[in-house]
Amino acid sequence: METQAVGTVRETMAMVARPLRLGLGALWAAGFLGAGLWIVSGVPQLAGRPQPLPPALLGGLTVLAMAGAQFIFLVLVADELCPRAPIRVKIVCKLTAGCVTWAALCWTAWQIFTALNV
Repeated sequence: METQAVGTVRETMAMVARPLRLGLGALWAAGFLGAGLWIVSGVPQLAGRPQPLPPALLGGLTVLAMAGAQFIFLVLVADELCPRAPIRVKIVCKLTAGCVTWAALCWTAWQIFTALNV
């Protein structure tokens, strides 16, 4: 009897966790995408700053936010929605999005470092 009860609890948790993971992953990715679009729109330039942000820094932040959104979506949402996708396709997509995310992170960090040392 206890084995069936434990199995039922695990199945119930799995049924609740999957949609929750899909929803939160999609919201997290949408937040990053929204941040990237906000940066592209030029709103940070209009925030009452005496000096505008360098365009290279804004470009790096934009790519970082949008590539981060793609990576999060691939890892949290796409794997759940398409579990039977070929592993090679998954690996190529994740490596590409991950490399672009890290490259944008390094570029943005370099732009901040050079802007502070001027």
